[in-house]
Formats: sequence, C-alpha cells, structure tokens
Amino acid sequence: MSYDLWDLYLATRKERLAQRLAKTDELLESARNDQHVFGIGQVLSEVDREVRIRCAESGRPRSMLMFASNSYLNLNTHPALRRAAKEAINSFGLGTGGSAAFNGHTRLHQMLEERFAELLGTESAILFPSGYAANVGVVSGLLRPKDRLIGDDHVHASCWDGAKTAGVRRTQRFRHNDLDDLRERLGEEVSPDADTYAVVESVYSMEGDRAPLPEFVALCEENNAIWIVDNAHGVGVYEDALVRDLESANGVGGVITASFAKGYGVPGGVAGGSSALMDHLRFLSRSHVFSTSLSPVIVAAALEGMDLLERDPTIRERLWMNVEYLTKKLTPFGVDQNGGSPIVIVPVPEEMDAKKAAKILYDEGILVNYSAFPAVPREEQRFRICVMSRHTNADLDRLEKAFERVWSSCLQGA
Repeated sequence: MSYDLWDLYLATRKERLAQRLAKTDELLESARNDQHVFGIGQVLSEVDREVRIRCAESGRPRSMLMFASNSYLNLNTHPALRRAAKEAINSFGLGTGGSAAFNGHTRLHQMLEERFAELLGTESAILFPSGYAANVGVVSGLLRPKDRLIGDDHVHASCWDGAKTAGVRRTQRFRHNDLDDLRERLGEEVSPDADTYAVVESVYSMEGDRAPLPEFVALCEENNAIWIVDNAHGVGVYEDALVRDLESANGVGGVITASFAKGYGVPGGVAGGSSALMDHLRFLSRSHVFSTSLSPVIVAAALEGMDLLERDPTIRERLWMNVEYLTKKLTPFGVDQNGGSPIVIVPVPEEMDAKKAAKILYDEGILVNYSAFPAVPREEQRFRICVMSRHTNADLDRLEKAFERVWSSCLQGA
C-alpha cells in the first residue's frame, strides 16, 4: 500500500474534504504498518546540536544528533539571547496586544527595524510575524492582478502564495539559476500598464546553492523589472548578509526579505527597501496589517543576536569551519564542496531506496531531512544536511560513518 505524500497533495486539488480525510487516514495507517516515520515525534528538549525526542515509532525517549535544524548559529539556545528575552518580559510583557499598524509597535520594534535597514543596506525596513509572512506580504502588497511575477524554479512557496493572494494572473518560472532563461522571459511582451517583478533566493533552501545576485539585479534593471530577493538563509549567517551587491534596493527597483530564524534563532521576518516602498507596505501588506505584531520577547532576542554576532565573530567562524570539514568528509558521496552554504546536499543514487536509507540514519540516531521518489524524480532524490556552529568534529565524523553504512546497505546489489 502506498503512503506517498505527493498523492495526498494531488488529492487536495481534486477531491472533496471527506475523501481527503479518508486518504490521510489511509496514508498514516499504511506508514504505521510499514514502520515508516514521517516526523520525529515530540521534541523533549531544546533544539541544539543534540536533541532529545519521544520517538514517534516506539514512544520511548531517545537522544539524536540534529542535522535538520535551520538555526545554523545555534543562537536559539544562547544564554545571551535568553537573558535579553527575560528582560523584555519584565519590561514589556509577553505580547503587544495589537497589530504593528495600531498599538503593536514598541520602542524595541522600532530599534529592530532600524538595525535591519542598516544591515540590509536599505533606507527602511518593516517587521513581519515570519519569513513566510514577509514574502506573502511583500508580493501581495505590491503586485496587482494585471502584473507579472517571474520566479526561479526553486523559489520558496511563499512567493507564489503571495501572488495567489494578490490574484496575479500571469506567473512564470525560469530554470534554476539560469539567467539566460530569465532574460528570455523578461523579453516577452507585457501590457503597457503592467509591472514585471522577478524573485530569487539568495541561498536556496533545498539546493544549498546561491543565486548570482549582482547579475540578477543588473538584468532586472536593464529590463525595467522590479526585483525581490528572499534572503532568508543569508541574513545573520553570512557576515555581509549577502547584500553587498544590492545597493540599488534603495530605489523603487528592489526589495529584500528575510527571516530571523536562520541567523538569529527566533521566529520573525523582515522586508527592506526604499522608504517609499516600505511606507506603502505598512498600509497595504495584509500579513503585516492584520497580524498581531511580534512579541517583544522575540524582538529583544533578535536585537541581542545582532549584537552578539558583532561581539563574537567566532560563532560564524565555527560554522564555516564545520561546513568545510563536513563537505570534505562527504565528497565521496557526491557532495559539492563549492556550495558555499550551511545546507549540504547529498544526492541519492537512483538505484538506492531513499526511504530505507533515511530509516537507517534515524535508527543510527541521526536526524536529517530527505526528499524521496515519487515526491521528487529519482534523479533529484537527496538528503539535506543542516550544519550548525556547535557541531563538533566527532558529530560530523559520526554522520560520515552513518552514511558509509547507508551506502553499503542500500545500494542495490550491496
């Protein structure tokens, strides 16, 4: 019996609710019978390089090495951010009790917006409840139904969701990181009263590679297209926040969005651009206007995270040392040493049973994300490893040994 999540997704597009609920129940029962685990179960501890969970399969607690967390710098558990959060509770309480457009904008929120504008190199910035909300809010707040959105084939779903919210009738994709294909799309005729927007990610979350940002921006501006860069995996993680080549974001031509989670270890999102663009979004971005603003606890922790990374550059340095160490270790498994991000992709050979391989890693006490056939084509199956600053060489060696066992056990004919 199949327990393919892709089948379930397709069902949501054509079947009524009762049929979809029955299919979900069938999928989960099949997974239990096959001893397949979709999630890790309950998390019983803070999420650091090691995490304690209640196993979804057995119900028993166990410790696992964490290679699936996007808190690359481990600031989500840092004592300095904990202290800042506690001080914010004493001064501001747990929540603002309102939208940022009304009574939910505190002194801390203003400080964080100013810090992000400085970090992103933009005139202004506004906060959102999450990175997802930032992308949805920017796209839906700027585009009209008559406008056109062109996105990299691997850009985050939130960008397309923003286009749906805005009722955009013309959306297009270009081949991943293929600027020639983008140029061809930009050259297509559009209505004289329509704007064209193009969107990429600075670092692609499912690929681990980076966009050619200077060339992308130049191409957009040559073709009078308004560009959007989703910088979720760049801000905080990279010393220059990957915005060195995006100075023109202060013109009408560009917007940078980002998430707090990857660099600063807390939920939240931000958009930066010209003052005119940000003022427009403060009133017309639905995910900004109609959401309770970020908790002061989160805002204070993010501010402390920025200060901490300025005081202690070794946090980033350890991350990049770990990335270099692990990519060299995993080169025999097809890892590209030139990825340049904390997201390390291990391609799964077409003849390998990826679900069986993932189960072996799980049984070895290793938590990684994976994409398996038929959710993706066989040639695109992969393990997605997230490297963190606090991983030790012993952790990374243990991961390498686990992959050696996977390769010896799961390749057909082994």
